[in-house]
Amino acid sequence: MANMSQITVLDTIQGSSVLVIQATMEVLQRHNLDLTQYKIDVVREGDSVVVICTGKDGPAGTRESFAVRHGSEVAMNAHDLGLLTANMSQLTVLDTIHGSSVLAVQAAMEVFQRYNPDLAQYKIDVVREGNSVVVIFTDKDRQVGTRGNLSARPGFEVELNAHDLHVLRSNFVR
Repeated sequence: MANMSQITVLDTIQGSSVLVIQATMEVLQRHNLDLTQYKIDVVREGDSVVVICTGKDGPAGTRESFAVRHGSEVAMNAHDLGLLTANMSQLTVLDTIHGSSVLAVQAAMEVFQRYNPDLAQYKIDVVREGNSVVVIFTDKDRQVGTRGNLSARPGFEVELNAHDLHVLRSNFVR
């Protein structure tokens, strides 16, 4: 019997943005963030790229936020973060992703990177189907609406258990 679950797209992000998030992850982990409780924006500010993690509403409507400038070893201080977020309209938002999707992408990357792809050349979709989360890596230059893999770079997908992100299967996309 076919699985009749509805497929829901959770997030779409460029591989280059995932690489920036990965580069800042050590700094973010020092703050013991539960990424499932955060929205993550990758923004361009002048010549630099900043990862901003904004938590869900806390007590009295406050939100806990952290930001790390790509290449920095420390989180931005509260003053600089305040200036940055006050000027969001002047920044270029490169990508936005839910923290829970970052965790799924990280789990899928472990499998995909065994084949040594240049992640910056991929677009990544995170979709939910039933009890699974599927992370799909496609050529970033692939034309929208193309069926199958007619690109120079092979597509790849990793199905994960939605509860513990255990890999259920992985395969190249034809």
